Amino acid sequence: MLEAKFIAHRENDVAIILGSLEEDDFETVARVGHNLRGNGPSYGFPELAVVGEALERAAQARDVDRVRAAAAQVEAWTVAARERRGEQGMERRFESGTQRIDGDHRRDS
Repeated sequence: MLEAKFIAHRENDVAIILGSLEEDDFETVARVGHNLRGNGPSYGFPELAVVGEALERAAQARDVDRVRAAAAQVEAWTVAARERRGEQGMERRFESGTQRIDGDHRRDS
């Protein structure tokens, strides 16, 4: 379950990065990159440290193209991680009155 939450947070990171670009908020993008650089290896995903460092440097340089490329790498990582886990990502699946999101079962209201 911890891994599923970690993956979901990375999906959220992509949204934050792209939203921050729209606002010219490179400080937030750099912070996301910095956090990826530190947290990726801590959770057993050292490849995210490389992407996080690239993202942080791109944000510091205010290089929109490199930021978008790094965001695409994070997104590709989340897709691959979900596939390894046999999950469908952030899509909702419905099963006999139960709404399932990221493995969490909740009753539809």
